[in-house]
Amino acid sequence: MLHLKSLTAASLIAISSLLLIADSVHADFTFGTGADQFTITTVAVGNADNSADSTGYGSVSYDYEVMKYEVTRGMVFKFNNLNDSSSGSRDITLDLGYDPSTETNVFNPHRFNTYGDIASGYKDTLSATGIGGLEAAQFVNWLNVDAGYSAAYNLDTNSDSTDLSTWSIAEWDSGATGYLASQPFRNSEARFFLMNIDEAYKAAFYDSATGSYFDYATSSNTTPLVFGDYYDSNSNLVWQGTDANSVATYGNPRALTEADQAGGVSPYGVMGITGNQVEIIEFTSPSYMGTFGGSVHSGGDSGLAQTYAHSATLFDSQTATGTEYVSSGFRVIYTDFTSNSSSGGGSPTVPEPTTAIALGLIGIVGFAGNRRRRRQESVA
Repeated sequence: MLHLKSLTAASLIAISSLLLIADSVHADFTFGTGADQFTITTVAVGNADNSADSTGYGSVSYDYEVMKYEVTRGMVFKFNNLNDSSSGSRDITLDLGYDPSTETNVFNPHRFNTYGDIASGYKDTLSATGIGGLEAAQFVNWLNVDAGYSAAYNLDTNSDSTDLSTWSIAEWDSGATGYLASQPFRNSEARFFLMNIDEAYKAAFYDSATGSYFDYATSSNTTPLVFGDYYDSNSNLVWQGTDANSVATYGNPRALTEADQAGGVSPYGVMGITGNQVEIIEFTSPSYMGTFGGSVHSGGDSGLAQTYAHSATLFDSQTATGTEYVSSGFRVIYTDFTSNSSSGGGSPTVPEPTTAIALGLIGIVGFAGNRRRRRQESVA
């Protein structure tokens, strides 16, 4: 029970103000060491047990957090430097699909500011592309091990073989520690996972204020503008940014943006979840991974409506084993299943955003040095 009498007036004002922006609460999780340390920022997705929309997607019975931005090239490079036999010795390879130094005839020079240049190479802040499902699972397993948890996925690297085609993934055995009957690819002793379709769909479109779904992952029902297709007030083409009702196209790697410049955000504060690139989501079988996201080809507003708007067509299934896709990347979620029973019941312990803020402020009043437990646990 929250005893408001024990709080100062200033604390009450702070709580009241922060509750109005609860969906933007976030945490930073730090991994690695030294020059190879990196941080991922997540935003809270509360409102557990919400209803699905007309597609049947989007209902999630627990609270979780999702990366605000896609995993970047820089994060993958640091992972490669730190990776060892605990998660497989194979480095993750990246691909932008083309090289501007040899394809200058098709590379728009205005995009050098986005990508970098031939001399300095591509920016590490670009979203990572050319990722395979098994590579994404390897990265997520490493995050868990680095933070002191169990691996999330039952990934067999064939005795640390560097040949991705020999790797495999399987559901956890029903007798394994951390087995979840409701989500057999996940281990409940882990904390970091790939998104599944419902988690991705909810983070993209669900509006907790109304209990309904927006048409677009920009917190809007208005067709968004597409980077590279519209001009700013100075008549310059807009190639990337954080304009509230804008999106980065997927389908052509030349349209990729930096991860934190991929347009407007969803109601929970997630950027670029239906654009920039398709995102690998959790496995639907040992042979197939899911992907989530849309693309803009020809068709103008009609094309946008078909590929970015909330729709079952945003979900696809791709071959998982030994396959990398040039326009595929991923992001990670955080949740705690340790309160679940072995049958998969119960709810994770990530609090609702409003509860987390209120409890955090109470902790500050009672003991200024207290930090949220889940943030401490995640720091290597």
